[in-house]
Amino acid sequence: MGPEDKDRLALDIEALRHELDQFRETRERQGPLPEELWRRATELARRHGVTRVAHNLRLHYTKLKERVEAGERPVSPGVVVPAETTFVELTGTSALDDGRAEEVVVEVSGADDSAMSIHVPATVPLDVAGLVEAFFGRGR
Repeated sequence: MGPEDKDRLALDIEALRHELDQFRETRERQGPLPEELWRRATELARRHGVTRVAHNLRLHYTKLKERVEAGERPVSPGVVVPAETTFVELTGTSALDDGRAEEVVVEVSGADDSAMSIHVPATVPLDVAGLVEAFFGRGR
């Protein structure tokens, strides 16, 4: 983790910690955290790690870890794609390709409107799972 990442983590955690402290100080009785606070903590944990976020925000480690894991689903061994992924299309695979393709195009888009498009000559070995993992793992 570089200095910029540490600064960003510190800012993100500090902002959410402030909101959590306000909630904890103003609530009238013990009860669950609001879902929005859990959602934001879960997103931070996906990017920066469950242990670091749970410790800094004084959240229950196991509950936070369960939320992080529930928001992801395995695509193949070692590759995890966020649960909000709703569509996956593979064309030009060996089962569909007649061997005449000159180019392979991989397009990936996220629920946050981020997108990636890669054009590769068909003769170049392509690790689609690795590309998808790199795309969804970016900055997290």
